[in-house]
Amino acid sequence: MFIVLLLVALTYTNESEANLPATSEIFTTAIPYETPSNILNSLTPHTPINITSDADFIGFPGNGTRDDPYRIENFNISHSEVTGIRILNTTKYFVIQNCYLDSLGAGITIASSVTWGTCKVLNNVCCNMQGYGISGQNINATFSGNTIYNTTYGITFFGSHGFNINNNTVYDNEWGIFLDSCGTMTLLNNTVFDNQVFGIRVWSAFAIVKNHYLGGNICYNNVLGIDADSFGNLTLTDNTCYNNSVTGLTGGGRGEIKVVNNNCSFNGESGLFP
Repeated sequence: MFIVLLLVALTYTNESEANLPATSEIFTTAIPYETPSNILNSLTPHTPINITSDADFIGFPGNGTRDDPYRIENFNISHSEVTGIRILNTTKYFVIQNCYLDSLGAGITIASSVTWGTCKVLNNVCCNMQGYGISGQNINATFSGNTIYNTTYGITFFGSHGFNINNNTVYDNEWGIFLDSCGTMTLLNNTVFDNQVFGIRVWSAFAIVKNHYLGGNICYNNVLGIDADSFGNLTLTDNTCYNNSVTGLTGGGRGEIKVVNNNCSFNGESGLFP
């Protein structure tokens, strides 16, 4: 039996490594830590934005949809000691996009009192923060194309449901993406690397969780690549986790768990750990 198990382990490792480039290529991926000055110069300097009711949106242009509400876009909010953009107590549709936020507080915070399904956060840069890059509590929204680096928590959500986190780049934070007691959600095609603890951490202490779907994410050079523990159904598919110092991918929970076609190689202690 010992010989058979050893052969299975070796076969798994060889198949995973065969689908990856040589180590000299995959360990040298780099993204600039500074946003180019020509991009910053194209943005409008702005003080922190604090929206506490629908009336506070007045003055922002339309096209956040559902009958053309509001856009917060193309702002440079830098050198602030408070949250760059904070939204709560709203019912109108809005989009936050193409903004650069560099502050000691948090980048973008969406509170639980924002009506579900009315928010999109797209293509922003949040960096150099002691708190959260992007955070939300009890919300339903879409977060896509954002870049978050040099924060304590890159992207963090608490008690949220039915949201999407797609195509974001999260690196050089203490924690990459952290989802605490969230309901049905998808994490697709995010690139998460060089974070001091977790790349992606999904955790729940409550049985309200329905379905978690993590697919196509790339996690490397973290301590733990993907660590998912769900009360509901958990699907982990087509993720790539390599060069994490402890484990590549860990999945567990109390519902149905599907682990399909993930690529875990060159991790410190184990590639795939149930």
